[in-house]
Order: sequence, then C-alpha cells, then structure tokens
Amino acid sequence: MSKNTFYSEISLLLFFLKILYVIIYNKVLILAVPESFPVNRKLQPYRLSRQEILSKSFLKPEVEAVPLKEFKDVPFITMKPGNDMYKRGAKMCRNSGFTMKTVMMVDQVLTSLNIVSNGVGAMFVRSDIVQWRPEDPRLVYYKLDDPLSEREITFSVKRGRYVTAAMREFMRLAGIRSDDPDADPAAGRQKE
Repeated sequence: MSKNTFYSEISLLLFFLKILYVIIYNKVLILAVPESFPVNRKLQPYRLSRQEILSKSFLKPEVEAVPLKEFKDVPFITMKPGNDMYKRGAKMCRNSGFTMKTVMMVDQVLTSLNIVSNGVGAMFVRSDIVQWRPEDPRLVYYKLDDPLSEREITFSVKRGRYVTAAMREFMRLAGIRSDDPDADPAAGRQKE
C-alpha cells in the first residue's frame, strides 16, 4: 500500500468518524555525533551544517543521507526505553543491520546533546532541537534515510464536541486552523 493510499483511507475513515485531523508539523530525526569520533572522517560529504538544519534545506531529496550502518561500532546515548525516540532509533539501527551499543540512557534531549558534545556517544535527535543550542564545533549532524526518521505530529478533535479553554489555547499557540466549514474547533463550538 502506498503512503498516499494509506493517507486517503485514513482521511476517509476520519471523515466518517467526524474527526477533524490536523497535521501540526513533521518531526525529523537526525544523528548527532561527537566530532572527535574517527567515523566522521570518511563521512565528511554527508555532514550537515547548522544552517542546512535551521533552514530545513537538508530535507531536499538531493541532500544525501548518511549510511547508518557506518555507525555500527559507535557507542550510542539513547532516551530511556519507553521513549518514542528510543524505539525509532533502535529500529532504524536494526533496519541498517546492527544493534545500537547503548552506553548511557537519558531523560532530556538537551542534556544528552551536552553529553554527545563531550565525546561519550552518538544520539538520534529531532532536527528542530538544533535551534535551541549554540553552534558547537564538537557536534556533527547527519541526515537519515529511514522512514522512521520522520513522524507527523497531529491533533484530532471530534467535530461538534465541546473544546475546553485549554484545548483552544493549545490550538491557537500551535496555529491550528480548521478547514472544515461547519466546525471551528478553535472557537470551541459549532458555527451558526
């Protein structure tokens, strides 16, 4: 089943269930690696600049992804097992033919990037996290080429149901606007 067919079937299902489904944004995972790791020397052509990440130009198809199998002998810092990034990272490594060598598990992504920059191990991180850190020459970033490296962040509301003030504020802050002419979930009520 193609991705477009899958999304068409989901859209049809949501229509019949009277659910407004809004894609907020795509979360893209990249690999952060300590610059001091020898593996980076042979992977120089795949490195991403901070500007490519911030501008999202690395998402263009012509920007090559790193072969993840090159990191089979590299130690990894991971989020704890219940975290989605842990599951995705482990699966991406398995898809590339190896099991991550986890040397440390952490709770916080920003904290983990500090650990990565100190040379402890590589880590899968959201590309948008780069904007919250100062430029750091001790970190090298790579684009990944696995479907699990991308994930849509969505918000769903059943049409015609009460929307709390907290939900409305969340939708306002997230920039969610309804394209349904009969319902305005951000307003919390049916249009008259």
